[in-house]
Amino acid sequence: RPLLLGLGLAVAALALLSPIDRLSDYSFSWHMVQHMLIAQVSVPLMLLGAPFLPVVRGLPARFRQGLFVPFARSEAVRRLFRAATHPVVAFVCYVGALWAWHYPPAYDLALDHEGAHYFEHFCFVVTSLQMHWHIVNPYPFRSRLHYLVRMGYLFVVTVQNGALGALITFSDAVLYEYGKLESFWGLSMADDQVLGGLLMWVGGGMMHLAAILIVFIVYAVEEERKEPHHPLYIGAGKALRPA
Repeated sequence: RPLLLGLGLAVAALALLSPIDRLSDYSFSWHMVQHMLIAQVSVPLMLLGAPFLPVVRGLPARFRQGLFVPFARSEAVRRLFRAATHPVVAFVCYVGALWAWHYPPAYDLALDHEGAHYFEHFCFVVTSLQMHWHIVNPYPFRSRLHYLVRMGYLFVVTVQNGALGALITFSDAVLYEYGKLESFWGLSMADDQVLGGLLMWVGGGMMHLAAILIVFIVYAVEEERKEPHHPLYIGAGKALRPA
């Protein structure tokens, strides 16, 4: 699915290579936009793009057969993969990374040190991959969760995301080093933080609810396909299908 993969890469480029990256150094709300684009838009789109088989087939033959295939077939690697993609492990890692990197000392460390900022983004990408692995069927793999369970899984993620966003929104003080600045685009840093918290709380929640709706639609379509369609025969050779 090259279009979806391309969209995912384009969103990642928008978050990391556009002026958004520079604005995030001076504004909490823009930093929140950057993180949401990475974790909630780019990663799911890239998973939906199903890049795994094309990437493996595109590897040099000697590298693929001599190194990658034996590595992928290793029992230790398979166990590690199964553990990392376990639904509970994925949820804990995703939620843990989100809360840990919004703890003020950790957040300020990422603001002050470029290496820490890169590592922060790496954590968001990896944990988002873990979490969305169970929402998307990342072909040729399949999620371990039933569609109804996926919707509940997303709802729980939405609740903790909203809780963190609410804590930031209603904080009486500027939590991060943005407080050293007087204002940004006419907003006080306290108001900028409120806006960023609302983006996480309301904007992130709406994105998760949209994902729940999409999962429900996919589930309904698949269930419809499973239903046998038996025509009702009336009279001599006439058939009426059920409405």
